[in-house]
Amino acid sequence: MTTWGGNEYAWTSTVIVAMTAGSVIALVLFVLAERRAAEPLLPLRLFRSGVFTVCSVMSFIIGFAMDPDNSEAFSHAVGRIAEQMIDQGQSLTTGKHAALAASQE
Repeated sequence: MTTWGGNEYAWTSTVIVAMTAGSVIALVLFVLAERRAAEPLLPLRLFRSGVFTVCSVMSFIIGFAMDPDNSEAFSHAVGRIAEQMIDQGQSLTTGKHAALAASQE
């Protein structure tokens, strides 16, 4: 959907809208099946934990960013956030610098 949307087809085209609707329906059916299963693949009670939920969201974002078709848009968004932080006087510390500082303590 993210590969075709805006490139092959318009975001409001029948193909993209149908793919989006199909994805939402599949997600709803998955959740309903998991709620009824004696031994679910993904116990939904795990999402009550804030740590699990944040990690799941971050995993989704990282996976989305690693897709070559999405990486340019993701890099642009991160760049804009960094620019806004710098404009507000906040400092940026990359993971590399933070790891280096932590290893020298």
